[in-house]
Amino acid sequence: NLRSVTVPNNVKLADYCFASSGLVALVVPYGSASLGINALVYTRALRHVIISPTVARIDESALSNTYALRGLIIPESVKTIVRHAVNGARSMDYIVMPPSAAIGEYAFANCYSLRAIKLPSNLSTISQYVFLNCYSLEEIEIPSGVTTISQYAFENCYNLERVILHEGLTTIQQYAFHSCNALREINLPSSLTSLGQYA
Repeated sequence: NLRSVTVPNNVKLADYCFASSGLVALVVPYGSASLGINALVYTRALRHVIISPTVARIDESALSNTYALRGLIIPESVKTIVRHAVNGARSMDYIVMPPSAAIGEYAFANCYSLRAIKLPSNLSTISQYVFLNCYSLEEIEIPSGVTTISQYAFENCYNLERVILHEGLTTIQQYAFHSCNALREINLPSSLTSLGQYA
């Protein structure tokens, strides 16, 4: 079963290119513009990924269910993190985010070990289910430009103790923080106009 590969620069990594392989590490080559759909899905032994500074997009489920991956540094070049991009990376305990990027639904769901993450400052919406079942997440600051926290965004983040919200937030949808059992206090901004059921 394939465990190691050297990919030359400027090679495009196609959809499913290393799906379900035995890779332990991968350097996404310089010149690649994206990490394709399901590129590394179910590479259960994968421990290290280096994403080159030419990558602008992490596609759907590209790193989904990479059970052994413990950390991820996403370079500033990445502007789009598509739905389910890192869903199910259950050992992932840290992610370094770029300062500006769009993040799709379920992007980091089921990252059971993730403790903290700094969100890109350009966000206007926190997508639905984006941190669903991130059991170890302890603290999150919602960027000041965010107006909407979508449904189920942080559901079942059992250890979430601190949430920082800013003026300008208008909507917290249903179940956004449902079952965040460690959360004892949250200061809602005066700009809030809609609070969903079981939020």
